Amino acid sequence: MRFKVKKSLPIIIAIIGIILFIIYGRGMTVDKILNYTPENQFMTAIFILIMFLCKSLTVMFPVAVIYVVTGILFTPFVAILINILGISISFAYSYWIGYMSEGNIREQLMIRYKKLEKVDTLMKNNEWVATFIVRIVGIVPLDMVSMFLGSMKLSFSKYMTASILGALPILVTTTLIGITVRDPFSMEFIFSILFRISISGIAIFISKRKFN
Repeated sequence: MRFKVKKSLPIIIAIIGIILFIIYGRGMTVDKILNYTPENQFMTAIFILIMFLCKSLTVMFPVAVIYVVTGILFTPFVAILINILGISISFAYSYWIGYMSEGNIREQLMIRYKKLEKVDTLMKNNEWVATFIVRIVGIVPLDMVSMFLGSMKLSFSKYMTASILGALPILVTTTLIGITVRDPFSMEFIFSILFRISISGIAIFISKRKFN
């Protein structure tokens, strides 16, 4: 009985998160998050990490918004570190949901997201590389990929290293946009936007090669 409760706990928490998102989280913007941000830097960092956890609970929460907010509130080095830690928390929790879930969650995810069928095939060749590519390309929502890979019982260390490294290009470029957004006519901001567009272009190219 206790084991069944433990197995069901991730799903229960996720459902609660989705309900809270529907009530409070719709239309979440950079300005709204900034309005809730504490003045103390340490508490702000904790608040940002909680936002990442909420993102993994609700599935639909826009991670790019958190990246930008962190870039606005902290120095470049600290902002990138906080975002890496935050997305790691999100990756780990969503993986745990998939890993602990009973039933045919893997098949259900593949039915809903057809691209996961290709991911499933790629995983048979090289799990680490496949995970890395999926994170760079972003063809399926982050948390859905995490649940899917968790349901496959992929090695956690392999999953986390590939996921974090694969997420870094988008994470860094989006954080830089937040850092430079106060001066939208500066070369730094323009460079950040161009860099972000370039990463997206590369992701689209990889997606067409690997998933079409």
